[in-house]
Amino acid sequence: MTSTSARTESNLPRREREARGMTDYWDVRSADYDATHEVADRGTWRRVLGELVGDDRELRILDVATGTGLIANLLAEQGYSHVTGVDLSEGMMSHARRYAAEHGLTVDYRVGNALELPFPDASFDVVISSRLLWTLTEPDAAVREWARVLVPGGSLIAINELEPGEGIRLSPLDDYRAKARVDELPFANADIDDILAALTSAGLLGARMQHLPGCHLVKRDRENWFAFVAKKAAVHP
Repeated sequence: MTSTSARTESNLPRREREARGMTDYWDVRSADYDATHEVADRGTWRRVLGELVGDDRELRILDVATGTGLIANLLAEQGYSHVTGVDLSEGMMSHARRYAAEHGLTVDYRVGNALELPFPDASFDVVISSRLLWTLTEPDAAVREWARVLVPGGSLIAINELEPGEGIRLSPLDDYRAKARVDELPFANADIDDILAALTSAGLLGARMQHLPGCHLVKRDRENWFAFVAKKAAVHP
């Protein structure tokens, strides 16, 4: 970034400035991301995701911060016919689109910020994410936004690697913060109770955490993947 563009960016609202920084960072990372984050058993992941989402293949599902499309494409492979992926990084989504095209999958990939989703209220039956929580600059605002686009009675599913009994533990993060040009990452070292409280504070019901057995990456054999699950209140006549 030139000194002129840096000065211009510094005058932007914080959310827009950080969105630009994260877009630049993940566009660069897109070149080798899948090589270091390949899942060990796609069949196991498909089965676990199906159990989390439910049997109805007509559900409208939004994968927030879809990246290279792992979750969105796995769901499409399971036969879910209305899957949308949204991400700031076109570079990451170029890999998602390529995989979908090569495997005959139908997924609607769109550019958008997890904090300001480009969808009307009550657009989706399920909002899901993977490895997004730790990157959030405004986690409470993000959860409220995800709840906004859920239909009444819809499900929120947020998947992340955890230290069991503790929470997300990622440090040091100085290099990422500098390259992505973000100020704070409140959930990069969040306790489990902090995350559950954010879901509850957004008005979601029944917030809980569950283990995802058998889920791990090729390069990591620890099965330390968990899902935070909650529902939006249903509307009763």
